[in-house]
Amino acid sequence: MKSKTRYVGLIAITISALIVGIAIFTSGDDLLEKPEVSDQEQAANESDVIDETLRENHDGNVTVVIASEDKLLGQYEKSDRHFKKSVFNRTITYVHYRSIDDVPVDRDHRIYVFDKNTKALIRKAIYSRDDLPEHLPPVISKEQAESIAGGGSATLRFVSPQFFVSPPEQALKNPCWVVRSGDTITIIDATNGKTLGYGIPPP
Repeated sequence: MKSKTRYVGLIAITISALIVGIAIFTSGDDLLEKPEVSDQEQAANESDVIDETLRENHDGNVTVVIASEDKLLGQYEKSDRHFKKSVFNRTITYVHYRSIDDVPVDRDHRIYVFDKNTKALIRKAIYSRDDLPEHLPPVISKEQAESIAGGGSATLRFVSPQFFVSPPEQALKNPCWVVRSGDTITIIDATNGKTLGYGIPPP
C-alpha cells in the first residue's frame, strides 16, 4: 500500500513539474528583453513610414490646410501650422514639415493618419528639434559646396545625426549642404565650408 501511495505521489510531482515547465515556456517571450533599435535603424524605419505615408496621390486630391481650422485635424492639432492634406482610398493624411526660412529641417515633422470612413486616428508621429536657430545664418554658395565636394548636386537643409554614416561629435546646429555625386553623399557645414562627413546612401 505504501509503495502504491509513493507511486501516485511521484506521478503528481511529475505532472506538477510539467505544468510549471509549460508555464515558463509560454511566458518566455515576456521574460526576454527586446533588443534596442539603433538610431540609424530607427531613422530608416521612420523614413519608411514617411515614404509610405507621403506616397503620391494620383487622384490629385491634395490640399493645404491650417490645422486649427480643419474639422478633422483640429480635434488633435490646435496650432496654425500649415499641413498638406492628402485623401487616399482608405486614409486621410496630414503632413507638416518644419522649415527655417524655407530650408527644410530633418526629424522635425508632424504626421496624422486617419481612417477615411470612420475618421478614427490610426497613426500619429511628432518629432521636433529645439537646438536650431530661428533664422538661416549666412551660408556659402551652392557652387562653393559642390566644388568642395569635388562635384555633384547640392541641396541645403538642416540635417540630423542619423543621416550620417558616422555621426559627428559636435551638435548639428548649422545648416548643411548635402552634395550627392553618384552613390556618395558629402555633408558640408554651410556656414564655414567644413566637410562634416558622409551621408547614408539610398538603398
